[in-house]
Amino acid sequence: MAEPPKSRLDRELDEILAKKSREPIQFPSHPRAQQNNRTRQHWQDKATHIWDRLAAMPIALAFTLVVIAMLVHDFSPLLALLLNTGAVMAIWWPGVRALMRGSAPANTDVKYWRGRPYTTEIKSTISRSPMDSIKRYFNRRR
Repeated sequence: MAEPPKSRLDRELDEILAKKSREPIQFPSHPRAQQNNRTRQHWQDKATHIWDRLAAMPIALAFTLVVIAMLVHDFSPLLALLLNTGAVMAIWWPGVRALMRGSAPANTDVKYWRGRPYTTEIKSTISRSPMDSIKRYFNRRR
């Protein structure tokens, strides 16, 4: 049986598919690219995990940085100085982070004055941290 002639649409589809089959595969969809991306993500996750563990122990991080600085001092005094500065920052970082974090969002009490609602913080939940006090001061001055 003779095959009926292809319509114009079928011919254009065949032409597009033939053209696409000759083109190289785009980079993000290539299997090796996905594998490299997974490997990179794996190493980033591992580095983040190690950093989180070290940041949880600032004394150990500072000690590690000082030991590395002592080993590197003969070759590069500047790098040793930077590592020692990092050690000092590692010791102070938890305190600075606690000051910057402040408190959890406070519970608010909605009150009405002349028919307009306004919110106030409940006294027991107001944070006493110095940074929160400064923030409240500047918010009141606006």
